Amino acid sequence: MAASWLVVACVAAILSVVRAVPARAAQVIIPQERAPARLNEYANYGIWDMRVEELAPGPDGHWQAVVRVRDAATHPVGLTDDGVMITLFDADGRGVQSIPTLFRAAIAGPISALEPIPDTMWLEKGDEVRVRMFIRNSIGFLPVRVRVGSNDRETFSRTFPFR
Repeated sequence: MAASWLVVACVAAILSVVRAVPARAAQVIIPQERAPARLNEYANYGIWDMRVEELAPGPDGHWQAVVRVRDAATHPVGLTDDGVMITLFDADGRGVQSIPTLFRAAIAGPISALEPIPDTMWLEKGDEVRVRMFIRNSIGFLPVRVRVGSNDRETFSRTFPFR
């Protein structure tokens, strides 16, 4: 009988603690990630923070984007060809996507003039790199939305209105 009374007392004590935890946890304020209002603001995509610096048709009519990528991980990570993606959507919902090749941002022009970045770019926490993206089949395309995403390790994307 004494053992069952002890069990009941222990259960009652545990329940009082468990009931108190949600009340205390409700008082904890967790900062929410601020959603970027525009393409040119940094947004988090898992191990990367990215922002679009330029997005316009190139001299051959195909759309190109210059994206600034910053290491947001707690350790060095490598940016590869599929680490950044851009998709444009028109009013009918049709999309065109960037090719999985990163180009040097400083070199502009038609696809034949762009210089691919052949190797993985290793970045330390906070390091930044600028890359150019080429969007195939986009001559004459009229985007109304832009999706920016990352396929490195985990897939993250955000969609923004275009202008």
